[in-house]
Amino acid sequence: MNRKRKILRNIIFIAIFISFALLSGMFYIDPVAAYRGAERSIHYGPSEVVHVEDFPGGKYFLGKYDRWISCNIMQKSMGIFWSAGSYVTGTEIRYDHPIYYEAQYGQPNARAYGIRHDESITKVEVHLLDGTVIAQEKFHEDLFLLTWESASEFMKIIAYDDAGKMVFQEERLHY
Repeated sequence: MNRKRKILRNIIFIAIFISFALLSGMFYIDPVAAYRGAERSIHYGPSEVVHVEDFPGGKYFLGKYDRWISCNIMQKSMGIFWSAGSYVTGTEIRYDHPIYYEAQYGQPNARAYGIRHDESITKVEVHLLDGTVIAQEKFHEDLFLLTWESASEFMKIIAYDDAGKMVFQEERLHY
């Protein structure tokens, strides 16, 4: 087979592969489309995208749907496509504390996210097992997202009001 035929064969093969990947829902051109596809795959949503935060190789999508919140990862694939990362889910909000949160430990995408129910809360801190403290004072429609790339796990979360008074604290029970 001459060189031109090999090139043509490879171009056709690549075009068929890309078409299959896009049509099967494995890959998307747009990260929002990947997010919507991930939600459909678990019969959830469609969520209102409240906040998008970049990280090397992808984006965190913080979303709200009815009485549910989610923080899903969309990852860059093959340089131009987007696909859902691990642990695509939504969790029903509990209202029995001033904040509701979830913590997920997939490295390098460890994160704690949640929603505040008490408007007086102006700061949320996450304490990791290695002693690192990560704080956030910016809320996105009452949702918050704290991320870390270290191998250390979540130990506790603390919420403060604008006077610096602790409003909520909860420790992880099992290490």
